[in-house]
Amino acid sequence: MQERKWGKNVRIDQRRRVAAREALEHEFDELVLIDDAWETLVTGEGARAEPLHRWLPYRQQFSPELVRKFFADAGLVPGIVVDPFSGSGTTVIEAARLGQAAVGTEALPVLGWLANARGLREAPEPVTPPEPENWRSWWVSQSHPAQKAMILCAAARTVTGEGKRKVAAPPWELIRDAHIMVAEDLARPLKRPNRVVTGDARRMPLADRIAGGMVTSPPYLSRYDYTRVTSFIEALHRNTPLEESRKVQVTAAVKQGIKPPKATDTHLLPEAVHEILRGLEGAGHRADAAIVRNYFSDMRKVLVESLRVLRPGAPAWFVIGGADIEHEYIPSDLICAAMGRDVGFTVDGIIEARRLRLGQRQLGFLTGISPRESIVRFRVPDED
Repeated sequence: MQERKWGKNVRIDQRRRVAAREALEHEFDELVLIDDAWETLVTGEGARAEPLHRWLPYRQQFSPELVRKFFADAGLVPGIVVDPFSGSGTTVIEAARLGQAAVGTEALPVLGWLANARGLREAPEPVTPPEPENWRSWWVSQSHPAQKAMILCAAARTVTGEGKRKVAAPPWELIRDAHIMVAEDLARPLKRPNRVVTGDARRMPLADRIAGGMVTSPPYLSRYDYTRVTSFIEALHRNTPLEESRKVQVTAAVKQGIKPPKATDTHLLPEAVHEILRGLEGAGHRADAAIVRNYFSDMRKVLVESLRVLRPGAPAWFVIGGADIEHEYIPSDLICAAMGRDVGFTVDGIIEARRLRLGQRQLGFLTGISPRESIVRFRVPDED
């Protein structure tokens, strides 16, 4: 009798620990569309064969097809399209190919530089490089932007998607292939000169209500160090040693790799976030709890800032990945949907593109739960 009572109490306690997340799953259930046809659109696989998008093999990018889907749904929008987390420049480049004005903000200068270089009108001259001890001395010797872009594209292929150095082809082969790629792509100029500017997604250097739409993908909530992926070409671009570049890289606080400032607006976050924080802190994972707290605090700031720059009626698509940190299930898509609604957005729908974990778990009375990669579709309410 005593054993059954203890078991019942444990089950009740477990349900209480996840009650806010279970309620969130129920709340947005009718808005979630599970459609694996979108799976390839939230990854960068499709970009590796497309002109201009193929310059930088970037693990975090989404497919240009996703941007085309956005325009197929919204049409060419008034004003500009904004990508607060420009990364490899997928949104601004694809918009430029379609003739739509767009601007991106990106914390890492080298990524913005490479995106802007794709708007050049002059292809690089073919070169026969020496066997350099490192890429830096050769980079410094070049003056033409297209030549520099070619070298960066070649150098990027010496780094894996996890940011580790890999055994690559000889430098002359990399440069030859990069020259062919860059020259072919610049021979078909973009329809308009869209730009990426260095900036912080929480404080975009844009005027109020300037944007008619938004397509973006914030860094996913994980302990993965995003800056490792670009640290080598960032050091090359800055002409600084790799170790120094890692110290001085400026990145948005939601990007892992540097310690963000302590969140001061935790009280504004949904109860589901507080529930996750209690679970992590109660299990002694204070560092992980700090990452989660700051991530959602920054995401709320990004949503508020996005609402500021978007026009009434404007659509905004956010590609968001969930997480499972120290056995705490984190539905980032639903939490961000709830925060977006709280700050003033309408949630048009949530497309579950794929599951990020093969295993499934129980969440209260819900079963088959695992972190998702989703497209949260917001809309700015029309003015009365």
